[in-house]
Amino acid sequence: MDDHDRDADAYMLEISCSQKSESKRYFKLFKPQEIVVDEDFRIKLKVKNMNGKRAYPGGSFSAYLSYSGEPELNPRNLEIIHIPEIPPNESVDITSEYVLRSQHAGTNYLYFLVHSEDFKKHILLMERRLILQLENQWLPFHISTKEEIYQYYGVWIAVALSIVALIISIAQALR
Repeated sequence: MDDHDRDADAYMLEISCSQKSESKRYFKLFKPQEIVVDEDFRIKLKVKNMNGKRAYPGGSFSAYLSYSGEPELNPRNLEIIHIPEIPPNESVDITSEYVLRSQHAGTNYLYFLVHSEDFKKHILLMERRLILQLENQWLPFHISTKEEIYQYYGVWIAVALSIVALIISIAQALR
């Protein structure tokens, strides 16, 4: 069997990966959507079976997280997410069961492998790029500091107060 025959038999999946913040509220009002250092988060996947004729039998998404600012394998941070059976041209949303936490702000990395239950080859479309070989696939993601979150929401509060002050000034001038 040559490479072309194996590719014809391969599963073609489109995977988008994101993170779901489990952060506490800030300013007693806002819960940030960003991942915050020393706060919990979960991995979220959207997996679509791109094959129009054959169901995906299910498998797993193994993620190794690297918090060092440089991609490196850290087996202590292994996360395995089960992918259920997916009918042709259908997609599923999956959120990991386990919460993760990073102690390092800035750029962090997710190294991943995808395995089907029948161990056939995968062709992935991920982050708008076609991935034929799964070795050394790193996805960068950002972890914010609490100060970044305070600054972000502080700017929006300042903008809102400025708009209110402008409206009051215009109303006073029109009297």
